[in-house]
Amino acid sequence: MNDPSRPVLRAVVLVAHGSRDHRPRQAVELLASRLSATLAAANVRSIVAVAQLEGASTPLHQQLVGFAQRARSAGAVRVEIIPLFLSMGVHATVDVPEEVALATQSMGPQWGDRWQLYPPLGVWPGLDRVMTEEWRKVAVELPRRAWVLVAHGSRNPLGNQLVEQLAEQLGLTLAYWAIAPTLLDRLTEFAAAGHRAIGIFPYFLFAGSLTDALFEQVYSWQRDHTDVDVQWLEPIGPAASLVRLMASQLLDDLND
Repeated sequence: MNDPSRPVLRAVVLVAHGSRDHRPRQAVELLASRLSATLAAANVRSIVAVAQLEGASTPLHQQLVGFAQRARSAGAVRVEIIPLFLSMGVHATVDVPEEVALATQSMGPQWGDRWQLYPPLGVWPGLDRVMTEEWRKVAVELPRRAWVLVAHGSRNPLGNQLVEQLAEQLGLTLAYWAIAPTLLDRLTEFAAAGHRAIGIFPYFLFAGSLTDALFEQVYSWQRDHTDVDVQWLEPIGPAASLVRLMASQLLDDLND
């Protein structure tokens, strides 16, 4: 039986894409740990877990059910799901909601209103400020440099609107992994225009196999352009600014 004198237990699950690469998983787990600690500092009891859409031993809906059962036993009355996706692509708008619906079926109709599915992280108010803050921390030490913001990219134009807005806001040239213009296109354009110092800011949360592939492309390109200095920034990862944004949103919802 719940003790009414104790604060409500927040049960939060961070849903990542998933990868065989251990680095994204470790980064998400660190993000979860830091988020829980930040909530605790605000006197909010929480359980913050990590789930994967792909690459896990069980489907996402089974991961959600398992977490919900543990959270319920600990005293939580609902589960808050934060999709760690930066665009309104298929994963965020179709795949994750479908998995939540399957989890609801497994838990029973009484759980129909006990899931709170947040929008993907990329559309949260303030995420642009987080990205800006993290870029400027490094950019100030690399002056007089042409900058490229590189994102995954979607064949659905609506899926690229957020990163297009960020690139315009920061005054950066945009490139993509999956669609044109590619990162190599932009590097070649900059070199042809006479730029000899280029910076690359990845619009990804965590380092992994995809960022490795992009880095390898840049490394190969640079062997043919030895007179161009290219600086590759790391993805923001579980940065303090990102943790603060997520904690602030959860605390605001608690006070509504």
